[in-house]
Amino acid sequence: MKSLSRTAHAALAARFAGHDPGVCARASAGILSWLLGYPDRALSRFNEAVSLAQQLEHPTSLAVAMINGAQVRQFRGEREETAKLAETMSDLFPDFVDPILLRGWVGAAGGIEELAVMRKALPNRMDRFFQPYYVALAVEACIKHGKNADARSLLATAFDLVNREGERWYEPELHRLNGKLSLPSNASDAEAHFRCAIAAAWKLRPSLWNCARRRASRGCCATPIAATRHARCSLTSTTGSPRASTPPT
Repeated sequence: MKSLSRTAHAALAARFAGHDPGVCARASAGILSWLLGYPDRALSRFNEAVSLAQQLEHPTSLAVAMINGAQVRQFRGEREETAKLAETMSDLFPDFVDPILLRGWVGAAGGIEELAVMRKALPNRMDRFFQPYYVALAVEACIKHGKNADARSLLATAFDLVNREGERWYEPELHRLNGKLSLPSNASDAEAHFRCAIAAAWKLRPSLWNCARRRASRGCCATPIAATRHARCSLTSTTGSPRASTPPT
């Protein structure tokens, strides 16, 4: 980001997938900051990206900044802020599917109508980046409305995407949602899924593992997972019962 100049590199937007590389760098840094465990820094990077896009008066760059910013807000669990960004994106870029999916996640806490709209829009997002992430949002919405069979079907789709495309950054959350589906009827399966979430995050990055460990340990399973341990499990991602071993002592 430091090496990019607004004046010297402004023309790169035409060659850089149609948006400004400085905006993209800051927006992407927001996502990465969240994954590394820095939620406030993630928000700061998003604000920087939006500010630069507005200064450049470049609509496509603004769309990139706002999409990534809405994702950061969603990561942080901020439904009201996510909804505001999704509405703004819908007004500015009515052909974008991302705001529909984000509004579906926000609205899942309310009526089931938003879930139906979200499910209808989801296939239109399947040929682009962030596929497992958006499927996971639909899974979470299904769980909120007790649509567990639909949630399992969507999880199978998400795991297939992870294994086929290799986009694994959201895989720990898929395992966590798998565990949530096992509760309260099968606490042992749920804990095994949570351990798979920890193992998947550990494989990605130790600091990301710490984030997943805190989520999995905080009221999500019958027995809190020890902070000094991580699970060994099969990382061939599937729904259903995971294959997990006892964590090392």
